[in-house]
Amino acid sequence: MATQKLLALTTGDPAGVGPDVTINLAHTPWREHVLVFADPDILRNRAHILNIPLEIVDEDQTNIPEGSLRVRPTTCHNRVTPGEGDPKNGNYIIETLVQATQACLSKQTAGMVTGPVNKGIIQKAGHTFTGHTEWLAQASAEDRIHSVLMTFLTPSFHVGLVTTHVPLQEVTRHVTASRLQTVIDIMLNDMAPALRLTKPRINVCGLNPHAGEGGRLGDEEVRIIEPVIASYKNRGVAINGPFSADSLFAPHHIGDFDIALAMYHDQILPLIKHIHFFNAVNVTFGLPFIRTSVDHGTAYALAGTNNARPDSMEQAVKYATELCHIV
Repeated sequence: MATQKLLALTTGDPAGVGPDVTINLAHTPWREHVLVFADPDILRNRAHILNIPLEIVDEDQTNIPEGSLRVRPTTCHNRVTPGEGDPKNGNYIIETLVQATQACLSKQTAGMVTGPVNKGIIQKAGHTFTGHTEWLAQASAEDRIHSVLMTFLTPSFHVGLVTTHVPLQEVTRHVTASRLQTVIDIMLNDMAPALRLTKPRINVCGLNPHAGEGGRLGDEEVRIIEPVIASYKNRGVAINGPFSADSLFAPHHIGDFDIALAMYHDQILPLIKHIHFFNAVNVTFGLPFIRTSVDHGTAYALAGTNNARPDSMEQAVKYATELCHIV
């Protein structure tokens, strides 16, 4: 039986680069900290294609030699071709997530690291899936579907999102006082302690251009965001805003905060991927366990080519070990 000193790791879409960057872990010190939930044959076949030595060992083994990975087998009943996304793999992807989630909830593992998936592939397989964050929230406990926080940790700054994978035209109705309070509470109660921040400085983005310019470019700042910020300031929280997103992340302002709060996905993700494409990590707070993820997609064109960079996966495991206090 695995111990709480291990991280459950899912490789994501088996036709993408998830298996490639997972196999790379076998040749790093991080191999000691992961229990991979995958079909061993998929890993062996991909390692053969990549010409990378790989040995699959039992999950109970304590000493993990270089070139080895602990694996809890999950059978994929479809033939996998690197680079060819296939809806027939959708059930396998979900099953690895189910098993990894159960391992975390039962305290067999300390946290979870997830590889990249293609949402469309999973949906075509008949599953309701808008992203790992939302799926894990519902799989962990139904009442947590609205109480998780998607964050991105980078070497320069940390940022959380009020909304996640929703169409842009629906963002406004999701930016409510209740949702803002929920995510700020998660920042204070879950995220800050994990990052060892005793009094986090939080800067909040506005929703509209130039943070609404006092209501002239939208009234959400005046009507919703400012009152919520004021309520936390009155409780002694070091929180400020709303700030215009186009200036909050300027280099000379990055040091002004420990955590930033953005209103929607593409308000901040283009900046993160421009500056930190290979070393940013997606972290979900608010779950009963820590979950980190690579900050890139399936990259089908790179699967099985030896051209997929493993940096983000290594960073995801590194952050998970630190946030779960494994190292």
